[in-house]
Order: sequence, then C-alpha cells, then structure tokens
Amino acid sequence: MKTYTHIRSEERFVIEKLLAQHLPIRTIAHVLGRSPNTVAYEMRRNSVGGRYTAAKAQHKAYATR
Repeated sequence: MKTYTHIRSEERFVIEKLLAQHLPIRTIAHVLGRSPNTVAYEMRRNSVGGRYTAAKAQHKAYATR
C-alpha cells in the first residue's frame, strides 16, 4: 500500500491550470498520478473564497504545516 506524500507546489499549479480548463477531478487525478480523493481534499482544504489558486493554496498549506 502506498503512503501519503504531500502535494508539491508544482502539482498545485497543474491542478489550477486543469481546473481552469473545466476538467473533472478524476481526470486531474489521473494526470497527476494521485487518487481523486487526494485532489478533492486538496481543493476543499486549501481553497480561498471558494476558488482554488495554487499560490494561495501553497501559502495556506505552509501555514497549516
């Protein structure tokens, strides 16, 4: 069984770009090689004002850590 690894900042920028193209979470997860649950959790946890922005998500994740 794989262990959890933190989402890297590069992956956050990929999530932001693919969300801008209105791709579903499952497709984004497949591109990143991650679970759809991981991507959904990342978006839910690190969104600001209902929008997912990579830079803000990175800052929020850093502040939480």
